[in-house]
Amino acid sequence: MELYDLFSLGDVEEEFKRYILNIEQTFPKWLEEQNEEHDTALYLLLTYYYFLNYLADSEVLSHADQGSFLLTSKTSTDVYAIYSCLKSGCVHQASIILRSLFETAVTTKFIYGDLKYRMELFLNYKYIEKHLAIKKDKRIIPANEHAEIGRMFEQIKHQYNLKSSWYSKHLWGIMEQDSKLKHKYRKANFKALCEVVEMNGDYDKLYGALSMTVHGSPVVDHLFVSKGNFTAAPVFNSMQIITTSSLAIHYAHTVFRYIVEHSENQRAKKMIDYSTWLSYASAKLANFLD
Repeated sequence: MELYDLFSLGDVEEEFKRYILNIEQTFPKWLEEQNEEHDTALYLLLTYYYFLNYLADSEVLSHADQGSFLLTSKTSTDVYAIYSCLKSGCVHQASIILRSLFETAVTTKFIYGDLKYRMELFLNYKYIEKHLAIKKDKRIIPANEHAEIGRMFEQIKHQYNLKSSWYSKHLWGIMEQDSKLKHKYRKANFKALCEVVEMNGDYDKLYGALSMTVHGSPVVDHLFVSKGNFTAAPVFNSMQIITTSSLAIHYAHTVFRYIVEHSENQRAKKMIDYSTWLSYASAKLANFLD
């Protein structure tokens, strides 16, 4: 790599320093002004994140299993990440996280359809992933874990399609017993999983559009255009921010509801009712309810 003499770049550095001094003063104020139009939607999203933390710290999940805690934690951090992106005008990045949250909602609903078996299947898949990682590069996993991972891999590998998702082999077994599903899908993919848990409507409306943001598509160029010009600054698309906020709460509520419904805690129903109310308020704001 060619090394540059910084002295010869002094004019660029001085100009950049002046630019930084200016933007450090104006940018935070500009961000605050941009958020005023959709402040209520962001407030509701942040409130739901706080609610998920309140739930995690309450006794409602005190007897939850490891998998339920994992799904709750992942959902909570997804919600906050979406909030942080939207508040900064990073709608494209929020959409990528929203897709992941939607996948968690589908996964959770599937797991809780046969909780004991599918949760074990879900958690044990880590041994499959770690074993395959070791085969590629032994340094990825600490050496003292290799023996246990190898032992578990041999014990459980028959339950999985090693070239697909953790649920694929089990899902294919379900599809083989349903002639309609078997005829419709050639393999046990995520779209088939959505249909099994009756979320194929959500998949059709949402997943394709969100996938464009993940893989990159000129269709989403409006997320980077301000006043007709491409810009490196955040683009605050109010409709997108309000819609994404509401969908985030909706799918987080889906995860939360299935987990808490299996709690024996007496306050569980009240928690679900409150979560439903927050989700309703957000949907109403986004005009999903007429």
